[in-house]
Amino acid sequence: MELRQLAALITLLEQVRRRPGMFLGGVEHQLLWAYLDGLYTGFELLDHKPDLAQLHTILHERGWRTDTALGAYPDMREKGLSAAAIIDQELAIHIELWQRIYRSLSESDG
Repeated sequence: MELRQLAALITLLEQVRRRPGMFLGGVEHQLLWAYLDGLYTGFELLDHKPDLAQLHTILHERGWRTDTALGAYPDMREKGLSAAAIIDQELAIHIELWQRIYRSLSESDG
């Protein structure tokens, strides 16, 4: 995977985070997951699938439980986050995941 592709993905996710309603069609958790599923499918077609262990590490570092099939979503709801706050938190987590992948790849190239 090329670093420029990763940089473009990170930029896109940051734009989605700033304007989720425009990119997702609303501020609902299900819309975010449909969007992310599409992005991840595209990157899998490019032979790059992120390590889910890395995603779980980020979630735990941020204090979220991931002991359900829905990831941290139930924990976020239980702690009273609004739909908009959950989407923001989820996008921040996925941005951080791809930033870590980017840094790892750029260090191995350098």
